[in-house]
Amino acid sequence: MPVWADRRGREVEVMGVAIALTAMACLHLALVPSTLTAFVTLLGTGFVLLPALPIVLSLSERHAPEAESTAAGLIWMAGNLGGVVLATAVGLLVTRPALAFAALLAATLLALPALHWFRGLEHPVDPVP
Repeated sequence: MPVWADRRGREVEVMGVAIALTAMACLHLALVPSTLTAFVTLLGTGFVLLPALPIVLSLSERHAPEAESTAAGLIWMAGNLGGVVLATAVGLLVTRPALAFAALLAATLLALPALHWFRGLEHPVDPVP
């Protein structure tokens, strides 16, 4: 998927689909938590989010070639920090699955401004004279 997106210049769209599907999965799990639902939705979420890291690394490499290694390090560190914060938050809400998945939904929606910013980098709008 990352190679297909890169060759066609569709990285931002692929990430948008991944964010939308992840948000819908979290919303569904917040409303209808069950083991079977969790298995199916989290399997799908993992599949659509798997190409996220290579796509983000590729975008950062393309838009900041002089700071490529620094950008990659910051992306990895932010991902690890986000994982620790989210795992802690969900761990504290483990007895309330609806709230836990609502927190994950909120965290997923926080990615939308970054996606909008990347869309602006990929497709700059020309000023009207």
